[in-house]
Amino acid sequence: MITQQPISQLYEIALLVKQRELQKALYDQDLRASVLDIVDRAKKSTTIPEFALAIDGGPLWQPLCYAQIEGLALAAVIELILVRVFYAFFVLDLKIIKWETSK
Repeated sequence: MITQQPISQLYEIALLVKQRELQKALYDQDLRASVLDIVDRAKKSTTIPEFALAIDGGPLWQPLCYAQIEGLALAAVIELILVRVFYAFFVLDLKIIKWETSK
């Protein structure tokens, strides 16, 4: 006679294994996305306070703040447009760089 306890334990182990696989897949996706997210957060956390300093900072800080704001805005445009264009060109079209996802 088969008891219910070993079957339920096997079911729990299978659920844990499936949950680990799902967590690993999500971690891999989050790791790739987090690199660009960290850069984006750093730009925002630097640019937003610069506006207050540029407005009330005085004659010494205003030109410096505007230069930094313009530089970070240009970096954002480069990241949002050129990185994706280069990815599409080198990875999808020319297939020079092989980008494989974990299975």
